[in-house]
Amino acid sequence: RSQLCSGHAETIGRRPTMEDTIQTVRRFRGKADEDYWGLFDGHGGKNVSAWLADRLHGYLGTTISALAGKRSDAAVRSAVDEAFRVASAALRKEVSVASRMGSTAVIAMVLQRTLHIANCGDSRAVLCNAGNAHRLSFDHKPELPCERERVKQAGGYVCQTHPLGPARVDGVLSVSRSFGDFLLAPKVTWH
Repeated sequence: RSQLCSGHAETIGRRPTMEDTIQTVRRFRGKADEDYWGLFDGHGGKNVSAWLADRLHGYLGTTISALAGKRSDAAVRSAVDEAFRVASAALRKEVSVASRMGSTAVIAMVLQRTLHIANCGDSRAVLCNAGNAHRLSFDHKPELPCERERVKQAGGYVCQTHPLGPARVDGVLSVSRSFGDFLLAPKVTWH
């Protein structure tokens, strides 16, 4: 089969080093009709984004394989949720890597000609078709009413530390969901 074309763009921002990582796995799980892409936007360092780029697709491969051919949207979503949960638990065990840093994530998988998207944080998936851009993921930002309420229910608060700056969870992090950032858990979570 012909491979899909894909691309990415990145900007280093104000930090002195790039903290983002990207992973592409053609023939995901060894299958000609499966591909995987992951983009991980690190903050506080590159360790968590590099860890996710190196390992998340393995956890996804395991949970997708456990579906035993069931490919309903609900089954794939459940497998992705389980992979994210297992990845977060494994990352937590490596506290020296993740205690004060984190990463957002957005993944895309083609499984038997069906595109599946999942994200955690504000990394975004966009599909370009015939010159038109279609947003495929939802940003987890603390200023959104649903995210603000979830953070509040978890014992946190959302505020702006600068009038022109972004809203932040507990005045610290400008995303409300990420991998790592365990010092802000459960206010900041992967799910």
